[in-house]
Amino acid sequence: MIVVNSRRVNDLADMVRAIGHKRIEFFEDIDPQFTAIKDLANVCGSTSYLLTILNAAISYRLSQPGEVYWSLFSEYARSRCISVYGLRQIGELVKEFAYMYNRVALDQKLRRLEKMIRCRNLEGIAATVDLEALRREIALCLNVDLDSKTVIFSVKMAYYVHRALGKKLVIPMTIPIPVDIRVATITYLSGAVDIVGEVISNKYSLLRYSKTIRGIWSDIGRKSLVPPLNLDALIWYFGKYSNAKSIDQVYLYVYKELYPILKQDEISLIVRNLFYRLAT
Repeated sequence: MIVVNSRRVNDLADMVRAIGHKRIEFFEDIDPQFTAIKDLANVCGSTSYLLTILNAAISYRLSQPGEVYWSLFSEYARSRCISVYGLRQIGELVKEFAYMYNRVALDQKLRRLEKMIRCRNLEGIAATVDLEALRREIALCLNVDLDSKTVIFSVKMAYYVHRALGKKLVIPMTIPIPVDIRVATITYLSGAVDIVGEVISNKYSLLRYSKTIRGIWSDIGRKSLVPPLNLDALIWYFGKYSNAKSIDQVYLYVYKELYPILKQDEISLIVRNLFYRLAT
């Protein structure tokens, strides 16, 4: 059974509020996936919206780290995007890439991609600044729940295209965080949840509680006034250190990279809160 620790949720909200929205967005700036999208947008322009949304819809069960996968996709699409027009041709480009670099459960992914290609309204709405409208359309195209990880991740990557093209958007508070293994692990390490009456055999077992985890970060977002989807890059950055043995070890890993942007006490505040269990 999973139990939400309200005190720790409030502490995390206080941490996010203290760091502030602007510094939280710094973690988006250094996200390798955002770097890949910036490179893509510099060459492909507005075509990047459909390229990114379609690829995001099949970006699961990857055979390489997500940052490597998106770098490869950006490089592949940049070399071909000038000659593709419309949803069907853009979809075929994404399909070609999937055959080479996204072959796990490929048949399932290609069926999902075909659903997106046949979705009549997607081409007209892909570049909308109304991210909730985009979320509804993608969910409708795929016939899945609005809170589906794939739907939310696709919206996040479309938001990255907006940022890459110089557009400033305020993400609605209603859009939750996409829960993957890094988000689930950091949620547990932060002490925001306790698992009672069962043993967590591995990190992936935490994904059974994705709905509760989404709710926690939505609550943190409301209390800190930072949209939950903006928090994803922060959590994802620190999630790569979830195998660390101590808070001191995490701090040593991140200090050199973060010190030019964040103050020492701010770095310490984040590490102490996100890796709370390593201190107990």
